Amino acid sequence: MNEKLSPKDKFLVAFTEMFPDFRVESISVDKIPTEAMEYFIRKSECFRPEGSYSPEDFIEAYKVLRGEGSYTTYIVKEIKEIKDYGFEEDTYFADVDEQGELIGTSELRYKPDSDKEFFKDKPFLGNIRTNPNFLRQGFGIRRIELMDGFSRIQYQNPLYSDEINSEEMIAVWEKLVADGRASKTQLSDDEGDVRYAMI
Repeated sequence: MNEKLSPKDKFLVAFTEMFPDFRVESISVDKIPTEAMEYFIRKSECFRPEGSYSPEDFIEAYKVLRGEGSYTTYIVKEIKEIKDYGFEEDTYFADVDEQGELIGTSELRYKPDSDKEFFKDKPFLGNIRTNPNFLRQGFGIRRIELMDGFSRIQYQNPLYSDEINSEEMIAVWEKLVADGRASKTQLSDDEGDVRYAMI
């Protein structure tokens, strides 16, 4: 890769190589649809005072076009300081259909300076949600695949699950394991105490 490229341009090149069927653009936050932007602001203000959001908080913003007649994923990234917790990099994803309706959302969290086993070199899925009208159509799995690609490019590590997952989230991860796209690690003797990772 051309070393003269900016970090953002390097990301765009790497993303295009990883997802050749998609078209990715760096955008300004004012190009993000209303529903997606409202979600991004709510996430930005989590663990911080309400109204503390500023457009400058999002240091990167991207638009991923999945093909004509399909849907678009918007991505924003910020570095957030959380009281008594420290700094972490949070990246938010929102799928939007051609009519501007929000399909679903998700959050990727990463603590680059942590030495704790849970966080060290383990970008992880903070939350994921698909709106009821779009359930059971594969949107959640496709969003996880996109997040995994983002994680590998930005952090050189695959996407991990949290240690606490809903039944719906476990079902998604178990499907990825069955398809050979994710691994499952038992964390303790407790049968439910597991963590997943993309492979």
